[in-house]
Amino acid sequence: MPSASISEYIRNVVSGVRSSCVTADAKRERFASQYGLPVYHAATLCAERPVADYFEATVEAGAEAKASADWILETVLTDYNASGAFPVSPERLAMLTALVKDGTVSKQAAKAVYGELAATLESPRAVAERLGVVQVSDTGALEGWVDEV
Repeated sequence: MPSASISEYIRNVVSGVRSSCVTADAKRERFASQYGLPVYHAATLCAERPVADYFEATVEAGAEAKASADWILETVLTDYNASGAFPVSPERLAMLTALVKDGTVSKQAAKAVYGELAATLESPRAVAERLGVVQVSDTGALEGWVDEV
């Protein structure tokens, strides 16, 4: 018959596992309700605690929840799954999503910017400018270019 300390240890382990499952379920439900995410997206983000923490840090840094979830699920998770780390900080990802939101860069161009961010300390905007992917929406500038042609 197992000693009391082994039985107590097993009970504590089982209790911890149950507690973490409840916590993950609660977090998934909170992500869906608080951030308006589809349940599948919320479940994927909550599958691993570092990913959930990264998502929340990105939102806390000012990114919209839906845009953050999309970026993490479509792009960031590839890097995370390959290396176990996030090469771009949540703050820099939030800045990048803001550039897409305000029309400074297209989403396709932002993916190129994201690919460069891990290798530089430049801001996402500086990388976009260096890559020449900043979109011009100033009609005066556009008219001047047309006149030159």
